[in-house]
Amino acid sequence: RCSCPPGPFFRLGPGSFSCWCSLSFPFFHRRWILEFSIHNYIASVSTVPSFPRRVLFTIKLCAPFDLDRHASTAMQRRSLDKLDDMRTTTAMEKSLETVDVLLVDLDDTLYREPKVAEHVRDYIGAYMERKLGIPARDMPGLRMQLYMKHGTTAAGLAAHGYDIDWDDWHHHVHGQLPYEKVIQRDERLRAVLDSIPAKKYVFTNADKQHADVVLQQLGIDHCFQGIICFESIQEHFKELLETSAVSAGMHEEVKVVCKPSKMAFELALKQAGNPDPQKCLFIDDSPNNVEAAHRLGMKTCLVGRRGSDIPSLKIIDSVHEILDAFPSLRQ
Repeated sequence: RCSCPPGPFFRLGPGSFSCWCSLSFPFFHRRWILEFSIHNYIASVSTVPSFPRRVLFTIKLCAPFDLDRHASTAMQRRSLDKLDDMRTTTAMEKSLETVDVLLVDLDDTLYREPKVAEHVRDYIGAYMERKLGIPARDMPGLRMQLYMKHGTTAAGLAAHGYDIDWDDWHHHVHGQLPYEKVIQRDERLRAVLDSIPAKKYVFTNADKQHADVVLQQLGIDHCFQGIICFESIQEHFKELLETSAVSAGMHEEVKVVCKPSKMAFELALKQAGNPDPQKCLFIDDSPNNVEAAHRLGMKTCLVGRRGSDIPSLKIIDSVHEILDAFPSLRQ
C-alpha cells in the first residue's frame, strides 16, 4: 500500500515522476506513464485487480514511454524544480520582512465556537421567515447561495431587493447570542497579539456591537487600533457615492458592501490609514476573502482551511500559530 502523505498532484512521466513511496505497485509497468491524483474522496475505483483499494487514486494510462531513457532528464528537471522552490521560499521570506498593518477577521478566525455559528444560522433563518416571508423549506439552499455569491446573507438579500432595517437585522442575528456562556477569555491569544508591534485592526462583515462584545469576552479588545465593521464600511461607501458622481454611476446597483468585494477592501485600507497593501497582512477563515486580498497585493494567511488551493502565503490551523507562520511579526 502506498504510504505517501496526501498531496495535490503527482505525475509519472518525462516532466517529473516522483512520489514519496517506492512506486512498488504490482500493476506498475515501466512502459506506461501513470497519471494520478490523490483526493480526500474516492473519485473512481481502479479496475486493475491487484490495485490497493484503500489508496484513493484516479488512474490514467497514457501512451507508451521508456522511462529509463528519460530518467536522467527527469532528475535534472527535479533538481531545477528544487532550485526554483528555494528561490520562491527566499522571495517569500523577504516579502514577509515588512508588515505595517494587520487586518484580522473576527468570527471563526480570532475565535472558533460552533455554538455561535449555529445560533447565528438559526437566527438568520428565523428572520428571513418571519420578517421577509421566505419559506422555511427554501432557507438552507438560499442562505448558502447568497453567502457564496455576495459574501454575506444580508448583502445577498439586499441585492435581491429586500428592504432590510439593518439595526433590526443585527439585533435579531447577534443581539440574542449568549456571549458569556459560549466565548471564553483567551490569554494565549492576548499574549500573541501583544507581542506584535504592527498596527492591528479587526475587519469583519458583522456589526460593531457584536465585534465589541466578542473582543471583550476574549479579553483582547485593547489589542486593536480599531474595528472595521458593517457600519463603518457602509458609511464610507455612502460618503464615496455622495462625493463622486462617477463612483455613484458605477455602484448605483450596490446596496451593501462587504468582503470579499474589492470595494470593501479598499474602504478598509482607507480606514486603516491608507497603508501600502503590500505591507498589510490579511488573516481570515474564508478562502474567497483571502483570495480577494491576494489580488490586491496584500500578504495573506488562511485560518482553519488546510487543503485549500487558493493563493495564500500561509495556511494555519489556528490564529494562535500566526507567529510561527510569520516570525518577523515580532520585530
